[in-house]
Amino acid sequence: MMNKEMDDVALRPPGRMERFNILRNHVRFYNKFGVTATYTVPRSLLASNGLEQVIYAALRESLNHHPIMGVTVQDEATVDPKWVRLPTIDFRRVVEVVDADLGASYDSWISDALRAPFVVVDDLPMWRVVVGRGQDAETFAVGFFCHHAIADGVSAGAFQLTFLDALNGLIDGKIETISDIEKGAVVSVPKLPLVPNMEMKNALPVGIFFALKKIISTYVWSTEDPLNWSGSPISAEAPRPPINNLKSFSLSSDVVSGLLKRCRKETTSMTALLIILVARKLAVMYPSYTHFTSNIPFSLRKFTGHSNRDMGCYVSNLTPCFSSEECPPWGYISCRSTSSDKAEQDDEKLWESARASKKQIDEGTATTSNQNVGLLKFVSDYNKFFYGLFGKKREHAFEVTNIGVLDGGVGGEVEVGEQKAYFDRVQFTTAQCTYADPYIFCIASAKSGSMNVSLSWATGVLDDDEAVEMTEWLEGALKELSEA
Repeated sequence: MMNKEMDDVALRPPGRMERFNILRNHVRFYNKFGVTATYTVPRSLLASNGLEQVIYAALRESLNHHPIMGVTVQDEATVDPKWVRLPTIDFRRVVEVVDADLGASYDSWISDALRAPFVVVDDLPMWRVVVGRGQDAETFAVGFFCHHAIADGVSAGAFQLTFLDALNGLIDGKIETISDIEKGAVVSVPKLPLVPNMEMKNALPVGIFFALKKIISTYVWSTEDPLNWSGSPISAEAPRPPINNLKSFSLSSDVVSGLLKRCRKETTSMTALLIILVARKLAVMYPSYTHFTSNIPFSLRKFTGHSNRDMGCYVSNLTPCFSSEECPPWGYISCRSTSSDKAEQDDEKLWESARASKKQIDEGTATTSNQNVGLLKFVSDYNKFFYGLFGKKREHAFEVTNIGVLDGGVGGEVEVGEQKAYFDRVQFTTAQCTYADPYIFCIASAKSGSMNVSLSWATGVLDDDEAVEMTEWLEGALKELSEA
């Protein structure tokens, strides 16, 4: 009787942020993002199971924990799209296995995954998995790439935590393996209600003056700051979605430990330090400009009652402004370097700005009032909004988005003789958006493992040489500061 009742219950409608992302993909402004984790499993798990069998069984279990993984969208081109639960999912159509050097950079095959067209169809879910298979059978990488309407960065990390639990369930014998890969590749979707969306959990109140200021600057009139650098204008002639490029680097646990120790000493955070370092480098790279606006996405989960294990889209953003002028305007944080060719110089100005950045982040994330995401209630025509961006200046110079530390089970308590799966390397990446910032940095860390910093940029918006200069410099700057 219960199953019959669940069959008859319609899924909740998409929230405003979900509708925004549905329409954004439909007009081909954006493709997908993902989180990749590198797993090591006991040899015994693969002794009688092929890699695909293990992946399929773990995915089948993951569907029981994340209902949004079992849906697609209907009427995506309308103002009233609908979630539709799929009856079944054929894993052969959403999982790809590629050969990969797991000791080297993943940028090449992750770039391929981010660039692969993502077209919503009636019989497929809104996510894909790419498995990087190395020479050692016990170690493999799992990349989870999805439509932004069903998840945010933290959610993609939540998938990896659930997938890890599923692997350990297979090892312990608590989860049934797949004996026949052909039959086991097609699974029924659990008939579960969707987790409430952001607006169902919080009203996201917006004050009249905050709303008017944003609406006027977006639709009526806004001044353009000639000192503000944000790359090339948003072009209607550029490919949609943009051609995405990716370059990343990883910092060892020792380097990360040194950076965290220094940040604590200076009463700031890793994210705030990364933000000010990027702003300083931009001021050196583009000396004709003195103003640089950042875009800092952050999670609103603490206001919704959702945990970091729930999958959905629960984000807003902050836009701290930076100035390389000797006397920054009111509201701007200094990104001026004491040395024009050494923007990472370990000086008190650097840490003052890092503390100021953290202060703005702390204040901006302390409430749900006057959040940018709350303004979506005033957007009645998403198509008009998106197409109206053509020819305009980009809002920000760069984005820094950090999903924090994922506990992959390294160093956890293990009983004598017990075997466990674990991951010690994660990479958070995103495709570029038509109106996105020239530089987009995605950061993710594995507990007791490495921290990965990935830079995404679009062909035609940023030259490859600029991106390489930025990432190589940033890696060196962070390593130097970890030793101070």
